[in-house]
Order: sequence, then structure tokens, then C-alpha cells
Amino acid sequence: MTIPLPVVIIGAGLTGLVCARALQDAGRPVVVLDKGRSPGGRLATRWLGQPSRRCDTGAQFFSVRDAAFAQLVQRWTPTVVPWCHGFPVIRPDAILPPDGHPRWHAPEGMSALAKHLAQGLDLRCERTVTGLAPDPAGWRLTVEPGDLVRAGTPATGPAETLLASAVILTAPVPQVPMWFARWDLDIPPALAEDLAKSHFDPCLCALLDWPTADRPVLPPPGAARVEDPASPVGWLSSQAAKGLHTPGDALVVHARGDWSALHQKEDDATVLAALIPAAKALVERLGGRWPGAPAEATVKRWKYSLAVRSPKPRCRILNLPATLVIAGDGYGEAGRVEGAVLSGLAAAQAV
Repeated sequence: MTIPLPVVIIGAGLTGLVCARALQDAGRPVVVLDKGRSPGGRLATRWLGQPSRRCDTGAQFFSVRDAAFAQLVQRWTPTVVPWCHGFPVIRPDAILPPDGHPRWHAPEGMSALAKHLAQGLDLRCERTVTGLAPDPAGWRLTVEPGDLVRAGTPATGPAETLLASAVILTAPVPQVPMWFARWDLDIPPALAEDLAKSHFDPCLCALLDWPTADRPVLPPPGAARVEDPASPVGWLSSQAAKGLHTPGDALVVHARGDWSALHQKEDDATVLAALIPAAKALVERLGGRWPGAPAEATVKRWKYSLAVRSPKPRCRILNLPATLVIAGDGYGEAGRVEGAVLSGLAAAQAV
């Protein structure tokens, strides 16, 4: 009896995990590789000293509009639950009320969703695919332990070889040329068109911690979007209002994408000097209470935070000559969490 070769998925963010689960549920063998220490990608939750004091530093919530996504979300409960029905929008001359559309989040932190999806998968973290070559059976991958994308980082052990029937790459679209160059593959015209149509904004994220605050910094629902070109802030949310952070509270402040792009090379102190007073002014406009200087303030940098321009297909299927699929939230129209999920489902169907 011939054992079928696995589909190898590169990247254990939301797209890769959803794709892997769909393939495994259909009876296909799957191996998921990720250069990081744990799954999730931008489903990222940071502890502030103890497990009960957590912050979602990447994705904060998601909305559900597509029927296929809605079915998945019902299977994910209670790992994810409804949070609220929209957020106020702060504009220069007004604060608009929430739009009434449900938003969901993970009460144990968004990384809990990644861990939930990873259960039962053949997931191998701290692995970098340094070689990808066609093989009579499909693809031959050279995999080395460690995160070798960081310049000058050595492998932590010997390389291994994997054979795959197909490969699915879920890295952010702007990183695709780097991977193709590493693998000595030419970029075909269709993928070149995708690259030209894709753009991601970076995000500078400030984490402001008040371990002794006696109430959430923001009033319900505990978060707000900001649409004010005079402010560097695009989003802020109280982690205590989400149920993540006790005792005290922490405020997650996401800078606007254009502001982040202009200031991404500045040091943390300079970034915080701009974001903290801007956040204070927004909290006070919303009727919240600023607890004073935060006990701790740190910066998280997302180089590829949000797909703001993307090609229309939900994934790109390449035959080089074996099947290589490019997927992620940089494809399709939905964007954000829902877009990542729909792209993962499309990639699973493609192989």
C-alpha cells in the first residue's frame, strides 16, 4: 500500500491553520511548518507578567459576513464568543455610534484560537524551508530548524528533507519574492500581477499597562476606531473590557498605517512619545478615565499588518510543474480575519 504524500503548508497563521484543518478533515495528510516558536501569526497575545494579564497585540476581533465563515465560527465556540455590536468611530468633529454589526473575539486571547485550530495537526514550529525543488512525486523541501529569515541567524540543527504532493505558502504577499529567491524559483506572470496589486500597511502598536487601575480605561464596548488624519492613532482598545486583563487594565493602541510607515524606523521612545498623548486625548473624548502615566509602555512592530489592496482571487494556484498555492489575507476582497479564513479554505480546495 502506497502512503500518500502530505500537503505541506508553510506558515501557521490563520490561513495556514484553517487550510490544514480543512484538508485533514477531508482525509488528506498535512504537515504545517512555521519559522516562529508558536502558531498564530497576527493572532498574537502577550502576557504582561502573569497569565491573567494579557494583551492582544495583533488582530483584536473579527466580523462574520460570509456563510462558510459563519459555519466555521460556530464550530470554534466557546474559544471565540461575541464581543459587541460595533465600535464608536472617532472623527475630528464627531463620534459616530457603533454600526450594530456583531464583532467576535477570543476571551482567552486571540492566540487561543490559533492553539485551538492547531490541535491534532502535524505542526512543526521553528522550521525554515530553505529549499524547494520539483520532484517526480511533487515537491522536495529542504527544512532547517530555527528562524532563518532573520539575517545572520544560524540553523539550530541538521537539515531534513520532506516530500510533498503540493505546497501552500501563506506568508504575507510582499514576502513572496524573498521566498522565491531563496528557493531559486522564477516568479510567473500571474504572480507578478498579484504582487503589483497587493499592498500591506505596517502597524506600530503601543501597549500601555496599568496593573492597579480600578476600572477599564475605556467605557463599553471598550474600543474605538479613529478616523482623524490629525491623530497618529487608528485603533485603541481596553484589554480589561475584553476580559483579558485582570487586575488593572492595559490599552492597546494601533497607529494608523500611513503614520506607521512614516515612523517605523524611529526608536520606541519616540513612537511612545507620540502615541501616548494622542491616546490620552482620545480616551478623554470617549468619556474614559486616563489613569496617569502607565507603569509600563512597550512597542510591538508589525511590518505586514493589514492588506489594504489585494488581487481578487482568494488564492493563486501555480503549476511549477507541481502545485504551489499562494494564500493569505493578501488575497480576495474580504481582508482581515475573514479574508484569511476564506483564502485558507480556497487553498485547501485548490489541492
